[in-house]
Formats: sequence, structure tokens, C-alpha cells
Amino acid sequence: MVKFSGTNSGSGGPVLGIGFSRENCDRLLEGIPITFSTDSMAGLPALELLLFAGETDDEMAATMIGTGAVTPEQVHEDKSLADPHIRPADSKGAN
Repeated sequence: MVKFSGTNSGSGGPVLGIGFSRENCDRLLEGIPITFSTDSMAGLPALELLLFAGETDDEMAATMIGTGAVTPEQVHEDKSLADPHIRPADSKGAN
């Protein structure tokens, strides 16, 4: 996996880039999540990232729950991500 942080030349905001090797993709699809922290990455707040993948939303939910990162009650499907014309709520919680 390749990761980098920097500054967006247009907006001036922080950028996080993540690239996956074929092996990373295979492991993610096998239900093995990748975790890492951004605490040593310049320009980003300290966050713990949990990256996961699955054939279905149910598989991905099971992976998240299996890691202990979330409870079943916290898992929901964000329909806005499926439609490129609908943007998820901003960081202030507006819809």
C-alpha cells in the first residue's frame, strides 16, 4: 500500500492519497481490513483509518462489526455514495 498526504493546490485543503496493490485488494476482499493512523502524516489530523471491502454491503458491515470498530446498531448504508449527484452531509452535519 502507498499512502501520502499533502495540500490540494486548488483548494488549499489537506489531501490523503491511498493506493492499493493487487495483494491489498485481494486481502480486503477476503475480509481482512487494513488499519493505519494518520498521526505521523503531515497536514492531517490524527485519525485511525479502517479500510475494508466486500462483494456486498452486508459483507462490509460484517467486517466492520467483526473488527469491533462499530456495533451492529451503528452500521448503516449511505445511499448518497451510490449516486454521484448526491453529496454526503458536510462535516457540520447538514444534509
